[in-house]
Amino acid sequence: MSHDSAISELGKTITVYGRNAVFEALVDGDLHCQRLHWATSNRPGPATDRILSAAQSRQVPIREHSRATLSRISRNGKQDQGVALDIVCKTFTTPADVAARLSDEQLVLMALDGVTNPQNAGMLIRSASAAGVAGIVYPQPAGSAADSTAQRSRPGA
Repeated sequence: MSHDSAISELGKTITVYGRNAVFEALVDGDLHCQRLHWATSNRPGPATDRILSAAQSRQVPIREHSRATLSRISRNGKQDQGVALDIVCKTFTTPADVAARLSDEQLVLMALDGVTNPQNAGMLIRSASAAGVAGIVYPQPAGSAADSTAQRSRPGA
């Protein structure tokens, strides 16, 4: 993960930003959405209404912030579009845990090394998901495999 990414110290939470990426994450029932960060300057409209509706239907807590504060949370104020979402990634794991699982079952893993372009990482993640890859391994600190821009590269984002 790049130093600019929004992964927590525990390595279990990632913050995605941008209206489409946040909405897609909110409607994905497989994701554990922890908290929606909302700029107080957001104006009502179809895009913002559907985000708020999706958050409320999943009972995701909504925290309102100034644009400056939200920019610090997203770490990309020029592209966050006034919204960010914390997602708990329960399947983030350590190499030791992966090794233990490999002894019990056959898993297909993808290793990313030297991938520094978030759009390329997003494309690789989508391809891995479509191919049924069980996990993605990246060095610590990783290139960009799990940063917010790569998450925005998901389908529909």
